[in-house]
Amino acid sequence: MTKRFFKLYFICFLAAAFFSGCGTGTEPHLQGNVYPVGAGFGYTISAGKKLLIKQTVIPAINGNHVFCDTADAQKICDLVLQKLQAHKSPYVSKEELTALKIKTKC
Repeated sequence: MTKRFFKLYFICFLAAAFFSGCGTGTEPHLQGNVYPVGAGFGYTISAGKKLLIKQTVIPAINGNHVFCDTADAQKICDLVLQKLQAHKSPYVSKEELTALKIKTKC
């Protein structure tokens, strides 16, 4: 009986230790940064010192087109940051580009 109690106590202890670390706000802070790329701009998203996304072209469109200005790159960077913070996919659609009035030709 004592062995069974010890095993149950140990399992409960491990579960409590695991779940106490979940959702405690220890996730690294996400940060976006717009930077020059060739004749336009791109953006990065980092969590602490770890680079998560390096976007050098406008997503969701054919071809390799850079953002025409910092404002457009910042709009998409902010959108992706919001999605990541909400634990959603960072995918950007053509409809979102249109809604945010992102220029695809400079």
